Amino acid sequence: MSTSPPIARARATPVVSGLLELLAPNCHRIQVAGSYRRQTPVIHDIELVCIPRTVEWFNPEPSLFDVAENVNGVWAAFNTLKYQGRAVPIGRGTPDLLWHTKGGMDLGEPTSRMFKVLLVVPSITVDVFMTTPERWGCIMTIRTGPADFSRNLVTAAKKLGMRFSDGRLWRGDEILETPEERNVFTEMRTPWIEPQERK
Repeated sequence: MSTSPPIARARATPVVSGLLELLAPNCHRIQVAGSYRRQTPVIHDIELVCIPRTVEWFNPEPSLFDVAENVNGVWAAFNTLKYQGRAVPIGRGTPDLLWHTKGGMDLGEPTSRMFKVLLVVPSITVDVFMTTPERWGCIMTIRTGPADFSRNLVTAAKKLGMRFSDGRLWRGDEILETPEERNVFTEMRTPWIEPQERK
């Protein structure tokens, strides 16, 4: 659930553009999801799905040692915003110093991870979902929503003898290859639905 008040899509657009510009160099892939992707006129938060890179980063906290760390690039970018006073971590698993980044996605973490950040101006929550190439299709489909659409998709999968688990689509013990959203729709025997038409 969002911790920030709703804002007009038009007001959110420059924020989304700025985040994508900031994060893109630190990602193999990044895309906005959620209500913004569905083109709703009002949004409650910004959802980003990304595949982070490992980057060389200097901790902005004052230190006796100016040593670069190889860290998760998405965490590094948001940590920099935090030290600039432009973002505040929210809840468990959010950016704080290096937040165990040496166990980041590029170093073999098996599932998507999520954290929340509150941008100071404008006041809006950003939900960040970090994933891997083979999980991209499922994570992007589910995170685009809306919630009813995602729940119905999970129910439909069960009726077809499938299930969503660990960021993947399974048929029995077989993992189905869904690197793109369209692969998910194909496996589900469902015609492609544009994000803005998902209900």
